[in-house]
Amino acid sequence: AWLSLRPWVLRRAGAIGGGARPGAGIALLLTWCALAGVLWLGNPYAAALLVPGAHVLLAVVAPGVRLRRPLALALVALAALPFVLVDLSIASQLGLGPVEFAWMCALLVAGGVVGPFGWALWSLVVACLVAAAVLALRPKPPAASPAEPRVTVRGPLSYAGPGSLGGTESALRR
Repeated sequence: AWLSLRPWVLRRAGAIGGGARPGAGIALLLTWCALAGVLWLGNPYAAALLVPGAHVLLAVVAPGVRLRRPLALALVALAALPFVLVDLSIASQLGLGPVEFAWMCALLVAGGVVGPFGWALWSLVVACLVAAAVLALRPKPPAASPAEPRVTVRGPLSYAGPGSLGGTESALRR
């Protein structure tokens, strides 16, 4: 609902474009790094899974860098790759297929094996990956129209100031 209703609500509220804001990338990376720090307190090996993603997502969320959408989405997938590899390893060691593994994860949460703190933490990691995908799909900004250069001198535009024509002693060559 958030992904589908947010742009509509922002457009109705009069926000510009309803898309990502310039600070969205910074907020995403700060959240990602804060999650890594909090996760490191409990499990440093799990926090190590976030480190490659932090580096890869720098290129995706930078406001001045516009990657092509397939490349940006590939980088988001690369940020998620360590988690996918760990999940595949656990699923293969337990002899589970994708559907059975998803069901087992749901049972772990429902049975209380994964506490509310761990559930919220990993939900935030997934939310950060979804937000990175949304930023990867952001539209290119409109081309800036060539504006007239800003005048930084005072007086008429043809006036160059005293000494510019060589009439003062300071303008004479020594």
